Amino acid sequence: MAPPTPTGVLDALIVGAGPAGIGTALALDAVEGLVYGIVERGEIGETFLRWPDQQHFLTPSFTGNGFGATDLNSVHPDTSPAFSLGLDYPGGAGYARYLRGVATHFSTPILKNTDVTSIALNHGVFTVETTNGPVESRTVIWAGGEFQSPAVPRIAGIGNGDHSSSPAAWQKREGALVVVGGYESGIDLACHHVMQGTRVTVIDEAHPWHA
Repeated sequence: MAPPTPTGVLDALIVGAGPAGIGTALALDAVEGLVYGIVERGEIGETFLRWPDQQHFLTPSFTGNGFGATDLNSVHPDTSPAFSLGLDYPGGAGYARYLRGVATHFSTPILKNTDVTSIALNHGVFTVETTNGPVESRTVIWAGGEFQSPAVPRIAGIGNGDHSSSPAAWQKREGALVVVGGYESGIDLACHHVMQGTRVTVIDEAHPWHA
């Protein structure tokens, strides 16, 4: 955690040390004199450490920094998961390793294994209660990932399915499989099973792949 300002209050507190949190911190770091910190309930990139081993990024990482191009999965324009990890489609553990490397390189102030229990606003200052004590900040930026708290739809028969965040969803299936949801995790899951010889149908009301 960064040292507080003379008043004991941070300019900004970021909750979550994933790509959104670390990327935001690096943007704030460009503001001279601004004091910020990150609290993270687990480890850096905790969400990605929980990915099933078979899950990977669909958006490729291409290291084109030397030509002035930014890696699509980077959180800082001068870094590249492809260059750091040596592959185009990182998995969860690899991407978490990239995030740790970026945080270490830029000396990003992160208080790990710290859960936020409540947030209160009083006279323009937020008091953020955590399992390691209170933190005061003029701004709070919530960058907590959704993967650790999946929104399972309340529909009949949902118990017969497996959420994409569970290892069971990635196990080999015989016959046909229906994937509900056509964004990155849904298409990644579909491609994974097609490669294993399963007949897959993707259902998504919005057809996001046509956008």
